[in-house]
Amino acid sequence: MDKTLLVMLLLSGFWTPYLFRNDYFFIKQNLTWDEAHEYCIMGNNELAQIQNLENATEIMRVYTAEYTDKAWIGLLANASDWTWVDGEPATYLKWEIDQPDNIDTDEYCVTINGEGRWGLANCSLKKPFVCQDEVDLDKLYESTRDMTWNDAKTSCKESGRFLVTIPDPQVNSKVKLNAQETEIWIGLSKPKLWYWSEPGENHFTNWKEGQPDNSNGEESCAAVALKDGTWTDEPCNATYPFFCYGDVTWCKEPCVKWNKSGNRVLKARKTVVRVRITSSANMKYPTCSADLQRQLQALLVNKGLTDFKLTWKKLPVNRT
Repeated sequence: MDKTLLVMLLLSGFWTPYLFRNDYFFIKQNLTWDEAHEYCIMGNNELAQIQNLENATEIMRVYTAEYTDKAWIGLLANASDWTWVDGEPATYLKWEIDQPDNIDTDEYCVTINGEGRWGLANCSLKKPFVCQDEVDLDKLYESTRDMTWNDAKTSCKESGRFLVTIPDPQVNSKVKLNAQETEIWIGLSKPKLWYWSEPGENHFTNWKEGQPDNSNGEESCAAVALKDGTWTDEPCNATYPFFCYGDVTWCKEPCVKWNKSGNRVLKARKTVVRVRITSSANMKYPTCSADLQRQLQALLVNKGLTDFKLTWKKLPVNRT
């Protein structure tokens, strides 16, 4: 026996004024770097990768709902091997017995004490230091005031020198005389290497002047300054909004889906249609209901409709 079924079809589709299938989109939600990264990959996307000047320009055009501070991008750092300020790897080491003990800490800079033994310290601490002449390596210059490791390196460089390097026991014995009863900076550290969260080779950088500076010894994640597009290093547990990169059709609130001109990148459109269907099938069975939905979807595709989602709802039939 034929049965009459009244259904309401909900046809949701998308209108895209630009061909933005892979693009930057802004998430206006304060999260840590790890949380932001997880948020993006849940939609099969990535935290924003900026690989060239064109990308750097493009991300600045994304509408951010009047937010103008910093936002996470997919750049983070990891420590390298022990390296001198001139870029040479350390071949001679004179550690204290319990050093290096940098386990889950941010002690990436090296000091020497009056006994000629080396230890680790947070690079943001202020200590005395010794510069070395770039031409005559035997000439050492002791600092007159305490500085952070980075400031000490800069101070030496501004004087045409560099933070002292120690390639052998002879130089070590000479440098330790400047330490006496304190610890002083030497030019050895584990510099941070910056890489993108998505695998691949990328050498483009757009750091703000003086960045990255790891000022508090814990800045291993990068953010873009929305005022000028430059990057700064930040503590990874700080919370900022962020940019994802990938399929913009996945973007959901609190995702901002407009460009800087105020035009929507993605606009959802919903069409509601009521139809009466006569069928001998018992629509109480889920298999019959699913089969009907597949047939309706196929019919719409044959009519030339694409990029849509079809849902339907059974309505009561007025038999009076």
